[in-house]
Amino acid sequence: EVLVDVRTPLSESIRQYGPQKGVLPHQIERMTQALLDWANLLNKWRVSQHKDPIPLDIEGGGAAGGIAFALAACFDARLMPGAPHFAHVTGLAGSIRTPDGTPALVIVGEGRMDATSFEGKVVEVVCQKARQLGATVVALVGSQRDPIPPPPIGPDHIFISGETPNREEAFVRTIRDLGHWLNAQ
Repeated sequence: EVLVDVRTPLSESIRQYGPQKGVLPHQIERMTQALLDWANLLNKWRVSQHKDPIPLDIEGGGAAGGIAFALAACFDARLMPGAPHFAHVTGLAGSIRTPDGTPALVIVGEGRMDATSFEGKVVEVVCQKARQLGATVVALVGSQRDPIPPPPIGPDHIFISGETPNREEAFVRTIRDLGHWLNAQ
């Protein structure tokens, strides 16, 4: 079993995550085709080993730049959503309740929050579990791109430190803003 942090198939991985990693728009199609060519080679090898090919759209196959697909193809690995697994083994639900049983305030962090933050990553699972337990979710993020899903999928409030050369100052400002918000509640 291989735990993956996204649901994205291999065929969508460059389009979905490439721009975060510096891939330019004109490079996306060529890089996607290279990944698919590689996946087809892995599937040809599987067939030569008398195994069924792995679907190119297997959920989670795009995780870790396609390494998840390769593990499925080469080692018959079963791709499993990682965030729900870790939520279970760490007892996340129990951490969302205060000692007296009332819902807690849940704070999540993300370097850059965008639509991909809600594609099987930890932020999505924490928000889901918090919602099930009636907790408020606050996100502390470095930057935000794309519209973030509103509650119940996304956080109730987002505090953005912003792109700045002085990260320490931005962090302190963000924590101060959070403190002011909490005092107003």
